[in-house]
Amino acid sequence: KMIIRDIYDMPHMLVGGATQQGKSVFIKMIACTLAQRNSPDMLKILGVDLKYGAELKEIDRLPHMMFPLVKRKEEVLPLLKLVMQEVERRLKRFEELGVVNINGYNQRHARRMARWVVIIDELANLMLDRTMRNDAEMYLSDIAAMSRAAGIHLIVATQRPSTDVVTGLIKANFPVRVAFACSDNASSKTIIDTTEASKIGEPGRIIFAMGRDKTELQTPWFSPEMMNEVIDDLCTMPREQVL
Repeated sequence: KMIIRDIYDMPHMLVGGATQQGKSVFIKMIACTLAQRNSPDMLKILGVDLKYGAELKEIDRLPHMMFPLVKRKEEVLPLLKLVMQEVERRLKRFEELGVVNINGYNQRHARRMARWVVIIDELANLMLDRTMRNDAEMYLSDIAAMSRAAGIHLIVATQRPSTDVVTGLIKANFPVRVAFACSDNASSKTIIDTTEASKIGEPGRIIFAMGRDKTELQTPWFSPEMMNEVIDDLCTMPREQVL
C-alpha cells in the first residue's frame, strides 16, 4: 500500500536512527521527488551536509539548489539567518496584502513565490559544538515555528538521536518524526517518544510519526543509478516566472 504525504501538511520533519539504516537515501529520495513535481523556479532547495558533502553530493546537481551544498559548520548559521530573514519578509508581505499564507499569495499573483526546503544532515555536528549550539537551536526552532505559512520547510537528520542533539525545543517544533532502526531504547524515545524504533529489523524500515499516529513503513530503495538518471532528466526541466 502506497503512503503519500503532502509536505505542506507536515510541514517539518525530523529524521533519526543508527548509521547505515537508510537515512541519507531517504532524504535524497524526498529531494528528488519534490524536484520532479516542481519546477526549479517554484522550489528552492538549500542543503547542508556536515559530513563534508559525502552523503548529499548527488542532490548538489539539482537545478533546484539555491546555493551549492554547505559543507562547513561556520557557513550554517549565516544560511539559517538568511532563511529566517526570508520567513519574516514573506510574513510581512502577506500581512500587507491581507493573505494568510503562500497559497493565498500565489492565487492572487502571476509572479509566484517559490517554496523553500532546507535539508540538514548531520544535526549533531551543530548541536555538539558549544560555540554554535544555542544559535543553531534558536534559528531552527524559530524557523520551524513561523515558516509553515511562508512556504519554507525543514528536513533535519541525525544518526545521534540523543537529548543533547534533539532537544525538547527542537522536537516541539517538528511535528513529523521519522525513526529508522535505533541502537537502543533511549534513542528511539528521543525521536518518537516510544521504544518501537529499537525493534525495527531491516534497513529502510521506519516508524513514521505524525501527531499521535505512528505507522511502521518500508521506504523505497533509491539506487545511485536511479538518482543520477532522475537528476539528469531534471536538468532539462522548463522554468517558470517566479518572485
